Formats: sequence, structure tokens, C-alpha cells
Amino acid sequence: MSHGNRRAELLNTMRSLHEQHAEADRDLLGDLFIINEYDPGRREDYEPVVRSTFPSRPDLTFIQKGPDARGQARTLNMILDRLGSYEFWVHWEESYVCTRPFLRQALDVMETTELTQLQFTPNWLDVGESRLVRKSTPSGTAFVQVLPDSNTCHYGPNARFGWPLYSLMPSINRAEFCRRVGHFDENPRMWPVRFERDFGTRWLRQGATKGVLTPAAAQVQPNHRSTHH
Repeated sequence: MSHGNRRAELLNTMRSLHEQHAEADRDLLGDLFIINEYDPGRREDYEPVVRSTFPSRPDLTFIQKGPDARGQARTLNMILDRLGSYEFWVHWEESYVCTRPFLRQALDVMETTELTQLQFTPNWLDVGESRLVRKSTPSGTAFVQVLPDSNTCHYGPNARFGWPLYSLMPSINRAEFCRRVGHFDENPRMWPVRFERDFGTRWLRQGATKGVLTPAAAQVQPNHRSTHH
């Protein structure tokens, strides 16, 4: 994907989050970190255009990765290392745009339940009704708790899992819980899928629980091409 398209995706993502939320809701966000992956010869530094487009975000920290920090697992570990003073971590990649306001509802769910991760895309809602528990908060925010697959998952010391419920899709997460799980495996042999599954397995073993906000609040940008390709 060209520089211009990557830049456009990042700006589309940020515009969608900005435009879908009133100023009072945007103020619910704390510090904003943007980490740009290293890509020799192709990936430009997007910081100037981001800061000029969103001058009202003085709390924005832009990190341009170098060759010694390449890889998605390293990016995630850089985030984990910065979560010490935060209660929640809203994770969002530039391949997604925001489709409706969600910040207040997301906080409502996290503050009134014990869920570890609340996802903003509709994925996991197709696993069968037996694993879906439809709920709402006292103030009426609807969400679905997704249960682990009982046929492939148990929580003993020798636990085996099919595919863990943890996801890197847009979501809000309990920051301290994620830090307690530990770092993502940065070994290149674990990319692009196994490092996420490894973290997700450890996440479940710690007793994590998963929910999905309904209706969804994020979708993949049209014509997005995954970095995996």
C-alpha cells in the first residue's frame, strides 16, 4: 500500500473517532499514543500531518519506530510498558473506522462489569447462541458476553485452547490485567498469528472474560490491505 493510502487510512481513522463523538465525549480519552511501524524505504513519518490535522490534541504522543523496534509484537509491548498509570486501554488500528459513538457506553460496561475486554466489532457473535450471553448495564448499554469453547478450553495448569477470545481488533481493555499477562512474544517465527494466540492463551488462563458491544461501533476501511500481505 502506498504512502498516501496509509496516510489516508490513519487520518480517516482519527477523523471518524473525532466526528462520531461530541467534545465532552472526546474528553473522556486520556493520552493518545500513535505508534508507526518501521518499514524500510516506504513508511513516512506521519507526525506532521497528524498534528496539523488535529491541533486540539496536545496529549498526542507520536512514536516513529526504527529498525531495532520492528514488528507488531514490539509495538504492543511498547503500549503495555506505557499502561502503568491507566485503568483502561482503548486499542485501535488504522485499518478500522469508527461508525458510531461508543466511548461512554464502553466505559459504562467496563465500570459496571468484570469484563476484561470489550470489543467494538461484531466478530465472535457467530460462534453459536450457546456461547453468547446477552446482557445490558443498569443504564441500558447492550453487550454480549462471549463464553470460551467448553470443548477445547479449561483453566487447569495444562489448559488447552482452540482459539482464545482475546483479539487485537478495536476494543477497550483493563490495562493492569493486560500488563499482568505479560509481554507479547517478539520472536519473528511467531508472526503474524501465533504471537497473538500465545498472549490470548495466557490471558484466558488468568481468568479473562470477553464481551462485544452491540451494535458494533467499528468496521474495516474499504479496500484496506493487511500488512500481513
